[in-house]
Amino acid sequence: MKRIFFAACLIILLLLTGCGQGDVVTITAEPDSYSPSMSSVRGITMTPNFITDNSYENIVYHWKTSVGEFIGVGKEAINQG
Repeated sequence: MKRIFFAACLIILLLLTGCGQGDVVTITAEPDSYSPSMSSVRGITMTPNFITDNSYENIVYHWKTSVGEFIGVGKEAINQG
């Protein structure tokens, strides 16, 4: 699961490299770690935090993983807001 988290972080950072100066993207994870002994637990909730001084419309977050999957949506999730 840590690999999924880091892969998602990397993908998001790569997708946002075209953003303007002053844009900051962080990802909050809850819980902040995961182990196979927690297999009956839902997993890690990842929340993108986008801070900017610029004006953007219709921001879309595109999450994609090559290992594991997102609950209910599979290997790819696209959401707005």
